[in-house]
Amino acid sequence: MGAMGPRLLLAAGLLLAAGTGRAAGDSSQQQQQHSEESGHSWSVTPRVLWDNRTLSLAEATQGGFPARLTALLELEGVQLLLELEQNWELVQGTGALLYYLPDGTRVIQEPREQEHCCYQGTVQGFPGSWANLCACAGLSGRLWLSDTRSYTLEPDSSSPGQHLASWLRLEPQSCRQGSQPGAEATEPPWPQRGKRAAAEQRFVELVMVVDHAAFQNYPSLQRVHTRTLEIANQVDVFFRPLGVRVALLAVEVWSEGDKIAVGGSARAVLERFLRWRREELLPQLPHDNAQLLTGAHFDDVSVGMSTQASMCSPTRSGGISMDHSVSVLVVASTVAHQLGHNLGMRHDSAGRLCDCGDLRHDRGCIMAPPTGLTPGLSFSNCSRQDLERSLQQGQGWCLSNVPEPQVLTGSPTCGNRFVELGEECDCGLSVVRGALGRPEALKPPHFSVALPWGVWGWQGGFQCPV
Repeated sequence: MGAMGPRLLLAAGLLLAAGTGRAAGDSSQQQQQHSEESGHSWSVTPRVLWDNRTLSLAEATQGGFPARLTALLELEGVQLLLELEQNWELVQGTGALLYYLPDGTRVIQEPREQEHCCYQGTVQGFPGSWANLCACAGLSGRLWLSDTRSYTLEPDSSSPGQHLASWLRLEPQSCRQGSQPGAEATEPPWPQRGKRAAAEQRFVELVMVVDHAAFQNYPSLQRVHTRTLEIANQVDVFFRPLGVRVALLAVEVWSEGDKIAVGGSARAVLERFLRWRREELLPQLPHDNAQLLTGAHFDDVSVGMSTQASMCSPTRSGGISMDHSVSVLVVASTVAHQLGHNLGMRHDSAGRLCDCGDLRHDRGCIMAPPTGLTPGLSFSNCSRQDLERSLQQGQGWCLSNVPEPQVLTGSPTCGNRFVELGEECDCGLSVVRGALGRPEALKPPHFSVALPWGVWGWQGGFQCPV
């Protein structure tokens, strides 16, 4: 694709969790990957304080996820009190789930209120601490107590209610730069989408796409949606100190097969993904940036790739990352690295004297070429400068507005073979025109006209005719 862009960024290196087939309940594999990625891990049981009672997480959330959550957690002999609030900015774009039926129909599933299950907050008694956790399927995320004390938390699939806490460690990996000629210096923007101005912050309307190989690693669509939400929540935490918020507009899952060929080199996959985004995704779902999570392995043994300084571009704003670890934090760091390149951030090379002052000495910054022994958890002063320069040059023109809550679906349209909010099915214009003579939202309980038999067949739900 000739208009790909002048520069591509490639993250390559050792893949600890190269085997991405993570079957539900495979605790031995989970323990093994935690052992590989952690200096030390141990079992913990989080509890929730609720109306002067101590409950399990499942008991506290069985009626839905509360706006505020106070959790108790004992780590290394210390009782920690976590004061958490829902991260609503993450889901302002709705975080809807998009998937496919066997006949190719694309379905939108809007999240229920109780599905807003990601939290941010602090740890009582630790000034400057922060906690970033999702409670969608157990507690998963990051606790930061100080520059020398921080933990990751993941559910233990072998024991309900139990979790694995650890000091996260990652083998060194690198990110090298490539180039590709033929890109235009500037591109005309697509039309603005009627969003409210918010000059104090930048908002990235993000769509995350999960390919078929990654989808097959999880037991259900809901688990894929949950994990992707957790990843986006952590990416949002990474960017928040820079004045950039990540609003997860939607998660598209290639549940019935890939929409592009995912095999080959990372560069080739990125080219195909960006072409699909421009031709298929963007016309249906306007957004600022798209990131592909893949369960496949690239021929060049890379973990990710993205285009440089491409945010807001209809043809180049996107990246690809391998879902290469059971840890949400590790994958989120890879996605944040790719998104950073899209925002104009370069690598923190040795000659630039970059620093992450709030990190332990053995950690690399997010944009470091080698990430060191643990994944990057913060952007450096160099990344901040790169971002400011990029924004001053107008490369983030699409980020200055707050996403509207209903930007995803708008009004449902009958006949587009797109099952939208309020519709139970959508069989295409040929069926609609034959039955109604006009395109309207297909809401069977509210039809004002009689439909001929054969338009709808009742077999546990409305179905399109065959």
